[in-house]
Amino acid sequence: MSDQLITASALPRLFACTASGVYLPGAVDKLIELAGSTVSERGRKAHEDIEADAELGQLDEAVAKFIPDGSKHEFAFAYNVATGEAIPLPNAVGRAYWAAVQEVRPTWLAGDIIAGRADVIGVDKSRGEGTDRMVVIDWKTGRNVGAPGSNAQLLFYAMCAARAYGTDEALVRVVYLRGETAYPSDADVGFFDLEAYEAKLRAVVSMVRAGEAVEKAGDHCRYCPVKTNCKTFGAIELAAKSMPVGAEIVVTPDTRALAAASLEMMESYVRRLKEALHRDVYSNGPIPMADGRVLTLHRAKPREKIDALAALPLLTSRGLLDAIDYSTSKTAISRALKAQKPVGGVAAAERAVIGELRNIGAVTLAAGSETLKFMGAAASELTEGNDNE
Repeated sequence: MSDQLITASALPRLFACTASGVYLPGAVDKLIELAGSTVSERGRKAHEDIEADAELGQLDEAVAKFIPDGSKHEFAFAYNVATGEAIPLPNAVGRAYWAAVQEVRPTWLAGDIIAGRADVIGVDKSRGEGTDRMVVIDWKTGRNVGAPGSNAQLLFYAMCAARAYGTDEALVRVVYLRGETAYPSDADVGFFDLEAYEAKLRAVVSMVRAGEAVEKAGDHCRYCPVKTNCKTFGAIELAAKSMPVGAEIVVTPDTRALAAASLEMMESYVRRLKEALHRDVYSNGPIPMADGRVLTLHRAKPREKIDALAALPLLTSRGLLDAIDYSTSKTAISRALKAQKPVGGVAAAERAVIGELRNIGAVTLAAGSETLKFMGAAASELTEGNDNE
């Protein structure tokens, strides 16, 4: 694999399981997607729309408010593992990173390079002179991807941006797009965070290049191009297929590690099965069951959502700044009120604050989420996990 460039999109999988980059030369530089999936198509369309709107200066306010002025969309970087140098690749077309690197760094070797394209790269100047930090934004239309501060791909962009532009800090932000609304999940990444990430990145790449295959099953197996070569994944699949329905499951000292890995894989499978059933029921209607029940979609009650930016002046005037961190909620406001110990009690004070927020238009009614539910005789529920969609 010494002559293979690694793409940033492969990093979360490599960090979790170096075997995915060892078993099949060349596989590590591929982004494997579920062909034609609703989620991937929806995500691709959303990215294209945002980039087009940005070029025309017509970004929707729900999206634009998260982007610093002067930001660059679909911006690529390359990082040299051997030298620690990161460079911007404004000349990169699509995923032709190697061609772009050769134009600006003809002496670099492909085996030393990691490259990728961030959705948005910008600079946050809001904290005053001399305190600029880079901003990395990733648009998501699918399920929750976890804490942005531990996402290997996003941290790669943050490290590259900080190295290339001479800053020590970055704000890593995942913005989830849900219809007409968008909400962020943020992480502040400091100098030591970037240093620690770079050290781990080099260690992981070194293991992959040296052929050190450490197998670990998990959600990352979903799109792994070499899972058929993986003993751990194969053992989990075999155990799942050979287990009799209703059989008692016994964990022994010899099987406990495999059982734990199996649980992680099966949870991933169940979540994906629910997602597929949700899409099917939404498109084709309820699914009749042999016992007379039907699997259908159940809509939860609508809930109120608070716009943090609109609420900021009022909450500031009430001394409730602790309730805001790029977003706010009734729970956050209640927690901040408890610290104040208001006369008349927290509940009464919360009702008053929420009432004032409604009056200034800072509270909107969000549609209740739809979950799968079995309806009918002896109905039992099958509800989706919290994927923040």
